[in-house]
This record gives sequence, C-alpha cells and structure tokens, in this order.
Amino acid sequence: MQARDSLARALSGVGCVFVMHRVVREKSESPARGLTITAAFLDQALGFLRDAGAEFISLSSLGQRLASGGPHARPAICLTFDDGYRDNLTLALPILRKHNAPATIFTPSGAPDRTMDVWFLRLEKAVMSSDELRPDLPGVPPVLASSTPSQKADAYRRLSQYVHQDIMRNKERIQGLLPRARISDEALAAEQFLTWSELRELADDPLVTIGGHTVSHPVLRYLDERSALHEMVAGRSRLAAELDRAIDLFSYPYGGRKEIGRREIRLAREAGFDLAVTTFYEQVRPRHGPYAFEIPRMTLGGLREDIAALEFDVLGCIGAGASKGALPNAVAAAPGRKLSA
Repeated sequence: MQARDSLARALSGVGCVFVMHRVVREKSESPARGLTITAAFLDQALGFLRDAGAEFISLSSLGQRLASGGPHARPAICLTFDDGYRDNLTLALPILRKHNAPATIFTPSGAPDRTMDVWFLRLEKAVMSSDELRPDLPGVPPVLASSTPSQKADAYRRLSQYVHQDIMRNKERIQGLLPRARISDEALAAEQFLTWSELRELADDPLVTIGGHTVSHPVLRYLDERSALHEMVAGRSRLAAELDRAIDLFSYPYGGRKEIGRREIRLAREAGFDLAVTTFYEQVRPRHGPYAFEIPRMTLGGLREDIAALEFDVLGCIGAGASKGALPNAVAAAPGRKLSA
C-alpha cells in the first residue's frame, strides 16, 4: 500500500513513457548493454509497476490525457520499443500479454524492407565475433580486447561513443572492422529485424500499435528540410500500405536534444502524425500537454536492471539526478531537456 501511495503521489501529473529496443534472455547476448532489457527483468518490472498501482495505457491514450488536462486517479505507464527487432515479437509480446500492457513498436520501414544502413548491427557483430579488435580510429585505443562479455561490452561502448561523435561520417569509418564483403547489410538486418509478415502479426495483436520511425533511421537534423520530411512521410506511408492501418505516432531516430529541434518537431506535425516521442529523459507532466511532439521517455532496462533503479526513476527523483549525470541509464538515452513550466 505504501508503494502504491508513493507512486500515485510521484506520478500524479501524468506518468512515464519507457523506451526499450532489444529484448534478450541474457545480457551477454549483446554488447550493446544500454539498448537491451532481459525478458526476466521486463516481466519483473511490469509486475512491480502493476502492483504499485500504475495503469498501463497506450501512447494514444496518453496523448488524449494530455489534451484533456484533467486529473487521473492512477499514474499512467506507456511502453515503447524502437527499431523493430524480432525479439519484440518472440520475447516481449508474451510478457505484454501476461500483464495486459499495451506497447508501441516504432519501426523504420527500411528494417523490414532490408534497405537500412545497419552500422550498429555491423559493429555489434564485429565485437561479438572477435576476441580482439584493432580499430585504427582517432581517439580510440589501437587494440581493444573483446574475449569476455565485459570486454565486449566495453569495446562496443568505446566504438559506439566514437561513432556518435559524428554519426554520418564515423559510421563509415568502422566498416573495416567487418567489411560488407564478408556480410551484407541485408543479412545483418535479416538476423535481427522483423519481416513484414512478423510485423503484421505484431500489429494484429490488440495490445500493439505500430509507429513511424522514418525510412532509414537517419539523424534528421543532418538532413535538409525536404529530405527530413521525406524520411518521415515515406516511412509512414510504407508502414500504412504494408500493414493496412493508419500510422499516427512517431519516434525521432536518435531523439535527443542534439539530434532534434524546432524544425524536426514542426516537420513531424507536417508529416501528419498526432504525437511524437523523444529521448528527453524525464517523466510526463501536465506541462507537456502543449508539447505533444516532444514527449519525453526514460529507458527501461539498459545499464541498470534492478527494481530499486526503476523505483528511483518513477518516484520523482529524476529531476535533480538527471541534470547532474547521476543516472547511469542516461548513457543509453540522450540527456533530458527540461520544458518550461
């Protein structure tokens, strides 16, 4: 009862939107630790939130709550998954059904079309298939050990940080770790991403909503306005045509404060979406009502998989901690941007 009352008080505004990417059985399956959540912890976390009195609602329902501006007796929890990984179907969906928890799966159309530049999957494959890497990249150690799970996680972190300094340029510089001549982008995508048939299976479940995530998962801010709008509109249209349903929700690729701004938010409106989510790291408050195209999200899982960390996030402690870099999960989700009250 005490946990239920604390949660209700902390989230009495609106609630939390959580973002996830891959669902794994064991953390050792992927060196991209910040982008994974184990199936066991997802199950445990949803059970904790339910027992604490949270209400699992769809992202569309959250938008309606924000628009109405009225009080709600129970705090809302929304679940989202980015990029369209196959494990969202095989591992996450049974857990969502167990807890009757809706979720939005944001999918770039290039993932099921197998046309994306999947540099991040190539990097992951290179790390997982090597005991030692010699990257020859500025600012990166010339030799990276990668024989143990912890070494692989560290090597991936270092190399991913390098790429994110300038994604459009640096993603090409890591190709030498695993050349396309050895394995194609199409083959890498086929290993990890949903097919159109699998995505339809997900979309047909009453708990699941499919959202737009562009065509090729670019950094929108790096594109000219026409190209950025095309990415949004074409991705939305492709999903709608293949799934035979409206695509009303959008997630900005690389949705942090450095990657999106006023222009990208305006373009999401022009593309015809009703709501868009970011990776600005905070809870959803009533003040977000006028900002339906910059809804914040917090990482579920990632570098911290324990209920105490989850409780820390949802019980309102994030405001002071995030600004001081006190949250390890902020590595996996871009630093939060506070909206004016």
